[in-house]
Amino acid sequence: MFIASTFLLIEPSMAQDAKSGSAVFKQRCAACHAIEPGVSSAMGPSLVGVVGRKSGSLSGFAYSNAMKNSGVVWGEAELELFIQNPQKFVKGTKMYAPGISDAGVRADLITYLGSLE
Repeated sequence: MFIASTFLLIEPSMAQDAKSGSAVFKQRCAACHAIEPGVSSAMGPSLVGVVGRKSGSLSGFAYSNAMKNSGVVWGEAELELFIQNPQKFVKGTKMYAPGISDAGVRADLITYLGSLE
């Protein structure tokens, strides 16, 4: 006798996966941003501890006036909007990278950024 079993795996539409987010970071962000505390490149600040940090506040990096004066505190919602379209979210930012249109990819990246301490 043959008994077949079917397993239905349901994944959330926006699975948040730090491992996938790490890969996105390496591909899309690492050229300009460090993930070591206190290390900034000429292009972008370290993103360690970015979640909960006020925009333009990391010492040792020359932020644009737009970023310094935006008043943004980087939570998940703010990062979501910024990563989707940096120029639209903070008009005048020096970050000229194209946004990430895929919501799932953004969610993974934000999960990864939140894991950096």
